[in-house]
Amino acid sequence: MADRFEGAVSIGVTMDLDVVYIETCTHESGTLKRPGVGAVRGIVETAMGRSWLSQLSVADRNRFLVRARKERPDEYTRSTEGLKESITHYSKRGFAINMGDAGLGVLAVGVASDIRYGSRRLLFNCAVPGYRAKPNDLLKTIGPALVQFVNMAGRQVGVR
Repeated sequence: MADRFEGAVSIGVTMDLDVVYIETCTHESGTLKRPGVGAVRGIVETAMGRSWLSQLSVADRNRFLVRARKERPDEYTRSTEGLKESITHYSKRGFAINMGDAGLGVLAVGVASDIRYGSRRLLFNCAVPGYRAKPNDLLKTIGPALVQFVNMAGRQVGVR
């Protein structure tokens, strides 16, 4: 997928208010922000973090968001609109999006899988440079491809 979309495909898990990246594959001229193993990004500002939030119960999600707003007000404010959009449409689309509010013109889609890494569920994303892809590419091509990829991975490990 990284080569197909000329970006980066990553797997991560949540930890407190962040997503921790546990694996990333990148196209040779992919995104400027190439998260390596152990990279940390805020849940509210990442597509994979938003996918995780979209899977929470309303009560758990609201508790998390109150805490995120209190502890990271700048990140929360910058990400509010994209966060709301992803949560609203996740159940229909099957993926969350980030239209660049994480910075450096990076667009991304994220999917929360049912695959477990210890007690945490694995989160997947595909990030592409905004100069190479358009928002419609996320919705029509990249997002559905990531959903298909995650479903295939789930079948390989006996999930879904």
